[in-house]
Amino acid sequence: MSKNSGFQKILLVFLGLFFILYFFRLGSTGLIDVDEPRYAEAAREMLESGNFIVPYFNYEVRFDKPVFFYYMTAISMKLFGQNEFSARFPSVLSSLFCLVFLFYFTKKFYGSIFALLSVLVLMSSLEFAALSRFSIPDMTLTSFISCSIFSFFLGYNNLLLSNRFVHLQIKSFSIWYLAGFIFLALAVLTKGPMAMLLVFIVLFPFFWWTRQLEYFLKNKSFWLGFLLFMFMVFPWFLLVHNATGGEFTKVFFGLHNFQRYTSVVSGHSGPVFYYFLVILLGFMPWSFFLVQSIYFVLKKGVKDILPWFCLWWIIVVLCFFSISKTKLLTYILPIFPACSILVALLFYEAIQQKKYRDLLSIGFGILFLFAVVISYICLFHIGTLLPSDVKGLRLDEEILFLLFVMLVGVSMAWASSNNSIKITFLITVSSFFLINSSLIMLFLPKIDKYSQYLLRSFSQSIPKNVELATFQIMKPSIVFYSARRVNKINNIDKLQEKLDSDSKFVFITKKKLLEGVELDNAYLLGDDTRYVVYGNFPKS
Repeated sequence: MSKNSGFQKILLVFLGLFFILYFFRLGSTGLIDVDEPRYAEAAREMLESGNFIVPYFNYEVRFDKPVFFYYMTAISMKLFGQNEFSARFPSVLSSLFCLVFLFYFTKKFYGSIFALLSVLVLMSSLEFAALSRFSIPDMTLTSFISCSIFSFFLGYNNLLLSNRFVHLQIKSFSIWYLAGFIFLALAVLTKGPMAMLLVFIVLFPFFWWTRQLEYFLKNKSFWLGFLLFMFMVFPWFLLVHNATGGEFTKVFFGLHNFQRYTSVVSGHSGPVFYYFLVILLGFMPWSFFLVQSIYFVLKKGVKDILPWFCLWWIIVVLCFFSISKTKLLTYILPIFPACSILVALLFYEAIQQKKYRDLLSIGFGILFLFAVVISYICLFHIGTLLPSDVKGLRLDEEILFLLFVMLVGVSMAWASSNNSIKITFLITVSSFFLINSSLIMLFLPKIDKYSQYLLRSFSQSIPKNVELATFQIMKPSIVFYSARRVNKINNIDKLQEKLDSDSKFVFITKKKLLEGVELDNAYLLGDDTRYVVYGNFPKS
């Protein structure tokens, strides 16, 4: 008992460290093009205009997403000012809400230690930790979807415990069904009807298979929750439909939902196994124990319904997005809470029963080999991993430190996996705490300065009475940091016309786009390795 108590205290310490890390230097780097500044600017324009029905970006209607994430960001900006911290605060808040709900949910079924294990697994996974620090709606969506599914499962479980007779169980009232529909409504208002589809294809087929679907469909509180869902969702969609003459409904449901699933939009394609690779890298280091966790559930005959439900959750969402023609690495994030429960179950059983160490040892062995391969690629072929915008950036010392921590941490965890699973788990968590910390403190500042600094600094410094444009590029960060409409000019003659005008004019573009181009009345105001800023007046 005392050993478990000591282990639980150590887990709480790591939980606190990760909590601090999630907020640490949250606003220290600029918003990263292209997605972050789009959402931040839409929220800023919402506050500026007072129009809380129709989202705008660059003072044009933005059809991409519904309104709730903009609301959250606008409220954050009202509280903390219009800056990077306030833009990212809704995402980190959403991630922590998801983690708190995960703790409550798993504690109810398996106890405090298991709950801490599952939270730390999710909290330390690379993609979950990363997306909690980005001003994009995917973390908020994942939180609401997960909390909705958890709530529906809790409602079902409470009905089972409410009475010894099935017909009386089904008739019992469950507040969790109402909560499930509230979270579902917020998910739909965050990113659209796809959220409702995901929740229902997780819930209904599974409980049909277990022959317990009547606990939902014949329960009055479930249908009361559905009415509450409609009351929360329908008014805004009706208002935005009327405000845009039906254009939002047409573009959002047609292009950004149906066409995204049935065809490739914005060049975001991928093979059918795309999300297996995303899970491998995004759920690291725990992805190397996911197969063993599934094997444990299937082979060992786990009797609890929850692991089987989580397994179904993973399979159905993975299949759903694998079939989709448009693929983005953020789409698969809603399965991560279910993955964390299964991985935590394997570690928990290994700790409690001192079994299944062979399954964990295999995972650490594969993880070590993977770390060696990644080290080789980073040392000799780093250009294949870096985005095109930062291929010229030197990160030698930072990469060496990251590889050192990863290799030492994984090798120590592997070596201890045959002795103490508690120590093995703590080594793994501490190693990836250091890895996440190094990404925040060492990598992001250098990448930000190299790729975004000029755009941000010049956008902020140009007076309001100067017209600002871009030439053959559109970087949303310019719009956000300049806090004005930014026109995109594609024609060189039109650009020259602006330079020759009497009013002050500034444009930003990539250096390579002006190679061999001669412009009159163009004064260089600033440049870096990739971008240049010109105006029709000399630098003061």
